[in-house]
Amino acid sequence: MIRSSGKKAVDFRAFLVPMVLITVVSLVAGVLVVRGIRSGYYNSIQNESEAYARSFSGSITTATEAREIVDSLLESRLEVAARAVGTDTSVHSNRYLAEMEETLQVDEIYSYSPEGVIRHSGNGLYLGWSPAVWHPVRRFMDSGLTYMVEDIRQDTESGEYLKYSYFRSEDGSFVQVGIRAENVQSFLRGFEIQMLLEDLRGHNDLMHISVLDRDFRLLGTSSAEPMEERITDEWILEALEQEGRFSGISHHDAHPVYDVFVPIRAAGDFSG
Repeated sequence: MIRSSGKKAVDFRAFLVPMVLITVVSLVAGVLVVRGIRSGYYNSIQNESEAYARSFSGSITTATEAREIVDSLLESRLEVAARAVGTDTSVHSNRYLAEMEETLQVDEIYSYSPEGVIRHSGNGLYLGWSPAVWHPVRRFMDSGLTYMVEDIRQDTESGEYLKYSYFRSEDGSFVQVGIRAENVQSFLRGFEIQMLLEDLRGHNDLMHISVLDRDFRLLGTSSAEPMEERITDEWILEALEQEGRFSGISHHDAHPVYDVFVPIRAAGDFSG
């Protein structure tokens, strides 16, 4: 009589297939999770960069408006002062011009002969001086204009930054009135690109923030390391020219870095 042992052979395939499926699903899920986290992180950087671009655009617009307002106020003061002093040059003397500087709250007044020679000055300097052919004062002399105002410039003699106005009287003599722009320049310096970048860099953990002009040349950067003066990577340039933006991984000092390029718009116009 034959007896059965009551034991069956174990089929490992019944366990192996589910284990393989579970492993594959876990790996796929892991990859998807990692990709999702990476994508979310890159999107976060992209959005942050967009926010910085908007902030910088607003700062550029504010800086432009500030410069226009300050320049307009200076021009108004200079025109009033030049007309007040230049209408009658027969009363001019060094002392008179010094008093008028104080009264009109300007820094410099020079009285010129019709030939362009300084006859009197409020500070007593440069008497007998006459401008060279290339000098801004000569340009006013030869212009035939009754009144003219210049942009802020560095004085050719003192080296100081001033904004000058000119007024010509009927006999051809004229006056030059100047306001020192040191305080104005100091105020406007707070709106310069480098200052704005350093301020932005101090409030985030980005590696660096840089600004490029319309031709993709470097205008300023928060990086302490030397940067290329112009973008030269063709694939980045192509993307920027076609779409106005680019994001991707590059390498700096053998370290992978996620670069984001987004447009800066000031007053609605593309500026960098």
